[in-house]
Amino acid sequence: MSKTTQRLITSIFCTILAACGGGGSDSGTTAQGTNTTGQGTTTGSTGTTTGTPGTGSTGTSTGTSTGSSGGSTGSTGGSGSGTTGSGGTTTTPGTGTGTGAPSSGGTGTGTGTTTPPAPTPDATQARFNGPTGITFAANGDLYIADSGNFTVRKLAANGAVTTIAGKAGVQGSADGTGTNALFTSPRGIAVDSAGNLYVTDGSVVRRITPTGAVTTIAGRQGEFDNLDGVGAAARFRTPDGIVIDSAGTLYVADSNTYNIRKINPATGAVTTLAGGNGTTQIDGTGAQAGFVGPTALAIDAANNIYVADMSVAPGTTPIPLRGSSFLRKVTPAGVVTTVAGNLGHTTPANDTVPRTQLAFSSGLAVDADGTAYLTDHFDGGNFVKVVRPDGTVSTRVQDTSSISFLSRLAYNPTTRRLYGTDESNDTIVWLTTASDGAVTVVAGKRGEAGSADTP
Repeated sequence: MSKTTQRLITSIFCTILAACGGGGSDSGTTAQGTNTTGQGTTTGSTGTTTGTPGTGSTGTSTGTSTGSSGGSTGSTGGSGSGTTGSGGTTTTPGTGTGTGAPSSGGTGTGTGTTTPPAPTPDATQARFNGPTGITFAANGDLYIADSGNFTVRKLAANGAVTTIAGKAGVQGSADGTGTNALFTSPRGIAVDSAGNLYVTDGSVVRRITPTGAVTTIAGRQGEFDNLDGVGAAARFRTPDGIVIDSAGTLYVADSNTYNIRKINPATGAVTTLAGGNGTTQIDGTGAQAGFVGPTALAIDAANNIYVADMSVAPGTTPIPLRGSSFLRKVTPAGVVTTVAGNLGHTTPANDTVPRTQLAFSSGLAVDADGTAYLTDHFDGGNFVKVVRPDGTVSTRVQDTSSISFLSRLAYNPTTRRLYGTDESNDTIVWLTTASDGAVTVVAGKRGEAGSADTP
């Protein structure tokens, strides 16, 4: 978007012309003697005129880029003139002297910038359709799985929204670059240190390079199972949350196989890290552990994986109102423990440790201090449970006038702010820490679904 820079130059030129002074005149008369030898001896007087010095005006200008030039050059001094005296046989010419000197020009002054900075793009002009998974890159860019549009989007740190891959409104499964790639149902998203994105999509895991090239690294689209293997030989049922550890290894919450899968992104080799002991919340190591429905994932600085493990009791609306969710922790060795949660849910503010109750936890984030944040939707409300490393739990009630269904969470380690996707309202929101639970829409417009990047 280009901007035209206008420069306004105002100059005032003032010239004061010096008045010219007039010279004096003397007229001598010729004396005549009574004899023939007399001669006039009177000498005409010297005419003298002094010119008035000219004075230059001072130029003054204020411009948006460069000060105007100074005022006009001062006028020359007045010219002197003298008359020639008349006399007898001897005549002395009159002389005139001008003493004016040209003044220097005035000094111009100016203020302003030659190239004003471009305005920050307004991300609220962008449009989304049911955004779900979000993740922050180290530079502050936010990547979004725009599920309803079947695309992957980027909200840059400066506010610009662009589409990275996929074709809005076109569902499919095709590798390719940019709009030539097609997605079935992008949900979880993670970014590595090289800027590669990894997206869970339908029954596969996809990779998107910084240039927008999309490839399928594990699983086969449309084929659902619980099989370890390499690349297309592996099978998932419902891969959802995804994270990357410090070595670049991927971890996926495979919801309907009730386990946590591990993927080598270089080879596409898939193994099961933890889970497989039925569909019950059981602590243990590897296959001895049990999950009820792992959904969102987060990872801390020590490569411990946190799991939003959600078992829902369907209500009368599409969004379950009550259920049992847990915050689980999985070490790099596959040891699973329950950090918070308890079967049953009677009140949204029950934070008694260790019997903290979670109803419907679809979103999860962990900050730099190891504090976990989980969404909770007891009876349709929007709550954030804050679980600190010391085990204490608190409930943050979010302002429901600004959000409808808080789906996923992401923590920005640079600004130390918590963000979320409002899947029902098609927006990206900032969850402030204010006691009133204030929510600020940072991208998209509440209730306006679509697919538009910023101008």
